[in-house]
Parts: sequence; structure tokens; C-alpha cells
Amino acid sequence: MRMSARRYLRLPKVENPPELSVAEAALLVFAEVGPAATGGTVLELAQVGAVRVDEGSTEHSPQTVVLVDPGATAGEHHRVLLRGMFPSLKPGDSRMMRRGRKDNLRMLGAHQKFRTAVDERVAERGWFHRSPASGRAGAMLRRTRLAGWGSLTPAGHEMVAEVLGFRRYFATLEAGDVRRADLIRFLPWALALGLHHRWEQLSTGLDTDDDEPVSWWSATSMFRLGPFRRGLAAFADAATLRAAQDTKYAYGLYDYDAGDDFTFDSGPSTGSDSDFGDATPSDNNW
Repeated sequence: MRMSARRYLRLPKVENPPELSVAEAALLVFAEVGPAATGGTVLELAQVGAVRVDEGSTEHSPQTVVLVDPGATAGEHHRVLLRGMFPSLKPGDSRMMRRGRKDNLRMLGAHQKFRTAVDERVAERGWFHRSPASGRAGAMLRRTRLAGWGSLTPAGHEMVAEVLGFRRYFATLEAGDVRRADLIRFLPWALALGLHHRWEQLSTGLDTDDDEPVSWWSATSMFRLGPFRRGLAAFADAATLRAAQDTKYAYGLYDYDAGDDFTFDSGPSTGSDSDFGDATPSDNNW
């Protein structure tokens, strides 16, 4: 089953994230759990107090994830990721978000175990008749059909509609339409659902001078998503990085070039399908 642009636009906008984790949402929509979904889960764990993200010394320095409370998790897949990143589960342990031999082996192993745990969790929920085919790097971003979409159960279709409804709502927000607290709450979703550029655009216009600092990151200003996204390469193997480079935008590992024809997470256009961006006739799989 494919979803056309017009069917996507008929989905109601959902102003709050649905009741599931960002990794589950990524598996439903993309039919796989990529590094961006794992990174979104790290931010999800930060928001519940399990970890903290420390800024690097410079703008281009890698960020560091510090274990704060290993018990502050919502599901077994969260615990699997924490154990993979911090085997001893000792508060104060840290992992730098960078691609290096030792760090990458640890982070890649954590990502692979986490992906398996998410597959098992989603299977228990009964959202798929059969497990989705994985390994389709950048399927949404190339706007081919969603691998595994046809294997969704009615309950799975309903949940996908909620996820895409929230994605559509966030994708069409304008500066001034969202409060800082909500923008922070939406951060893991923006990363996992491929809307990191929209999140950065919305956060740029916020006045944060008088806001209280957020406990799970060390900087006093808004969270810098760019360095964190670059650190997602630590969750990727060589094949994943090659696939990401081929599609340029897959997994959030590569930056958007304004001259490229990629408009899915852009703002409203002036056409009749304003919420979908400048979709060309060949982009008919959503």
C-alpha cells in the first residue's frame, strides 16, 4: 500500500506526539530503526532524567552523553540501549558522540541491540502482520514506497496515521506558533522523524535569555542539534554511512543543501497541496 500526497494531506493534524516511543514511531513509518531513531531515543532518555548531554568545548567539538539515572527508563528497549552504551550502568559514566574506533564499536553494538529490542517490542503490540523489511536506507527521503507498510494491521495503520498526523503538524509550524517548552519536548520526535531542520529553524527565532536552563543539557542556550546529529555517525556501520551518503539525507547524518530538490520537511508552499511542499508529480508515494 502506498500513500499519495493527497491522502497524506487528508490526515488530521495531531498537536501532540502519540503514546509510543520515537523508535517505535520510526519503525512504523520508515520500517527500520536507523541511527536518527537511536539518537532520538537518547534525547528521549535525557528528558526523563536517565542521561545528560554535555556540550563540547567548541562549536564543532563532539557532545558527550553522561549516565545520570539508569532506573529512569520507560521500556525494556530503553534499558537495552542504556546497557549497550554504559555496560556497568554506573552513574557518571560517559560516552562521547563521535565516530572513532573504540567509541564506534561500543555505540554501534548498542544500536544493533537496541534495534532488535524495538523490533520485539513492536511485534508484541500487534501493529504488523509480519515484521517489516529493514535495510531500506532513506526510503522516505527518496519518496519510494514504505517498506513494510503493506504488512500493517488495522491497529498499525491507526498508529501510523497518528504519527504522520503529528509529523504533518510539526512540519507546518511557523516561528511564534510553538512555545519553547513544547519545542524542547518535540526534539526527539523531530530528529527521529526527519524534521531536524524544521526544529532548528523554529528554535533560531526563540528568545531564550529569560528562560530557565534545562537540566539535561549543559549549555544555557538552546540545544545545539547540529553537533548531536554529526555524532549519530557513531551508531552507524560503514554500509549505513555509504547508504546515507548515497541518499545524502538518510538518518540525519548529512546536511541539507538549499539548492537540492528536497522539500518534504519544508514549510507550506503557495500551491493547493500547501502542507506537503513542492512535491513533483513523480513524488506520489506519500
